[in-house]
Amino acid sequence: MPVRDPHVFWPKVLSLASHELRTPAGVVSGYGRMLLQGRADALTPAQRRLLEAADRSSARVVDLLAQMSALARLESGATPLALQETDLTGLLEPVETIGALPPVRPRADAARLKEALATLARLPAEGGAAVAADVRGDTLWLAVGARDEVARTGVPDPNAVVAFDHLRGGHGLSLVLARAVIEAHGGDLAAVAGTPPGREVAVVQLPLAGPTP
Repeated sequence: MPVRDPHVFWPKVLSLASHELRTPAGVVSGYGRMLLQGRADALTPAQRRLLEAADRSSARVVDLLAQMSALARLESGATPLALQETDLTGLLEPVETIGALPPVRPRADAARLKEALATLARLPAEGGAAVAADVRGDTLWLAVGARDEVARTGVPDPNAVVAFDHLRGGHGLSLVLARAVIEAHGGDLAAVAGTPPGREVAVVQLPLAGPTP
């Protein structure tokens, strides 16, 4: 059997799937909104509630397809990173910071990396999120997660981190894309060992010089 290169095969599958699904998803979403706008018979309150729920789900599907397409383009190299020196404060907004931020300006695709970090900040189940930062050698370390856990751990020792589960349910595709963006920057994504479910702290390591070509 021929051996498929996963670095080529899966981005193509993602791109094809997002392309094939985009049209029917748009049709379902469009007709649902037309009904909500009263372009057919008047709706009963119960019908409107059902259509509003369907519209929210359709919007979620469209968003997932956009994430699939973005992941495919990133993995295939079709949309390279737009790297430039980036203000660290702006990169971490609006997440609360704990402790002083180091005076560094990492080379990053600001929009993509900011969204990846925002995805990690949305993981805590309650209590809000925070971020702590430190520079170790030529690497920027960020701890992103539940506010109380980040306040307790700060930026952890390298020996206190474990592999990050980016395939968990509920945030799966967003986390896969976030990890891909971080790795495209030459970085790595880990987690603080022992943090409980719903209180996880993600640990991002980013080279300050940007990714190696």
